[in-house]
Amino acid sequence: MEILEAINPVESYLCDMASMKWNPIATTFELLPACNMDCKMCYVRMSMKEMQKCGKMMDADEWINIGKQVVDEGVLFILLTGGEPLLHPEFMKIYDELRRLGLVVNINTNATLIDEKMADFFLKNKPRRINISLYGASNETYSRLCNNPKGFTQVENAIKLLKERDIHMKLNFCITPYNIMDVEKMVEFAEKYEIPVAPTTYMYPPNRKDNVVNYDEHRLNPKQAAQAKINLDMIEKGDDFVDYAKDILNDIKNIESEKLNNKDEKPQCGFGCRAGNSTFWINWQGEMTSCGMLSAKGIDIKEYGMNQSWKMLNEQVSSTKRNSKCPSCKYKNICQVCVASCQAETGEFDGVPQYLCDMCTEYEKLLVEYINKKV
Repeated sequence: MEILEAINPVESYLCDMASMKWNPIATTFELLPACNMDCKMCYVRMSMKEMQKCGKMMDADEWINIGKQVVDEGVLFILLTGGEPLLHPEFMKIYDELRRLGLVVNINTNATLIDEKMADFFLKNKPRRINISLYGASNETYSRLCNNPKGFTQVENAIKLLKERDIHMKLNFCITPYNIMDVEKMVEFAEKYEIPVAPTTYMYPPNRKDNVVNYDEHRLNPKQAAQAKINLDMIEKGDDFVDYAKDILNDIKNIESEKLNNKDEKPQCGFGCRAGNSTFWINWQGEMTSCGMLSAKGIDIKEYGMNQSWKMLNEQVSSTKRNSKCPSCKYKNICQVCVASCQAETGEFDGVPQYLCDMCTEYEKLLVEYINKKV
């Protein structure tokens, strides 16, 4: 979860203690689902018209009231996201008040709305970090994937403005059929501006959106995703890639051996992560869920309040059954599986996401092929 990546050892200790005691310590506020871009693979994006049909967007006072409640329950970290959070008409007021409450604030944004005024605003009251979603290395790619023919220029200008003000950033990007040709250039772009980058080759199906047709056209198939991951690993590891690949293959082999000696596989309960254990999500309509990737209806925090909503969420999460296959799978250390991906891929919390199974199988095959060529 982005919100707990840039933490120091003391904060990490506090987070671990919160997880042990099932106490809330971090939250995400999804200020609105609307976005000024229209990315083909987005799992949540709505137009303003679509959003207005679904309900009323919460105003600053409502968000600030929830902020006070979460602070009273011990929450320390908060991530502001969307849609595009900077589109919220009262974003500045919400941000300032949450900082005044003592919360450590991170922001997810596509950065296209960051101009001199917004950059100066962040300079006066700096966030812990701004996570920028990068969708390509050219305006042509942004036009193809995001329907924004000026997107790359806007993002690069925003990065320059934030760098000038010494505001900490991170770049995230998902590899899709529409930007796969830009991968090396996107990594080089991050290096040029000396910004940490976190690419991913797996994308969740948009299970929070209705009537999505042919979604698989907008993401890589398992073999392509595995190959893209290999390519990224080779860029990251450089000359150490061969040793890295051997370590991965040895780990897969060892887990497979352990599984043969222990065939007693039982379903487990709980999510197996911090979601609903010490972190939670508040969507744009004020519903608390354990994770923003889940499609299930949340708990109305405006009706029940933070304390009662948290207890209800704990009960939901602790009683959720997971499948028995994934925890003992030989790919468990390289797979991106979680309860959210299981639900997104299969419709069930305890389903087995075949897409990820196939992706890991292909990844192992490609590693074996690579090592055999080197021998």
